[in-house]
Amino acid sequence: MATRKKTPATRKKAAKKTVAKATKKTITKTSKKSASKREPIVLSADARQRVPKPREGWEQVLERALDTWEATPRLKVPGLTLAKLTRLGTQAGKAAERERELAAKQARSLRPLSDARLVREGEAWSALLELHAAVKYHARQDPALLDQFSFLADVLKNERE
Repeated sequence: MATRKKTPATRKKAAKKTVAKATKKTITKTSKKSASKREPIVLSADARQRVPKPREGWEQVLERALDTWEATPRLKVPGLTLAKLTRLGTQAGKAAERERELAAKQARSLRPLSDARLVREGEAWSALLELHAAVKYHARQDPALLDQFSFLADVLKNERE
């Protein structure tokens, strides 16, 4: 099989095609990257209240509705297709999974801090109990101490009830 010699005109055409393909790939890659980096949705307290809240187990209801709708092709809903409802359900599932992953990660990060807080609060509470015991002991000699620290006795009494 003989190969054709490339003339300057065919070389230019080949170069244009290569540049066009590379440009197209770059544009496609750029648009794909920007499409995946969307702004996070941040709702105000008022807007959060107005968003419809699904019932518990809504995913199973959605699956059943999709199966039933797929078996009933004569049903037409203006502005809604089976594909769109499927996509919305998938997006909601992915968002829930991302939220669960982040919550678990934050819980792991927060655990040492909450443990440290718990230990320090325990130490402070033990010291407060020691103070109360000392007040009761010294109140035998100075009854005015009981009046000055009566709030402490009230708090500890309410703890036992």
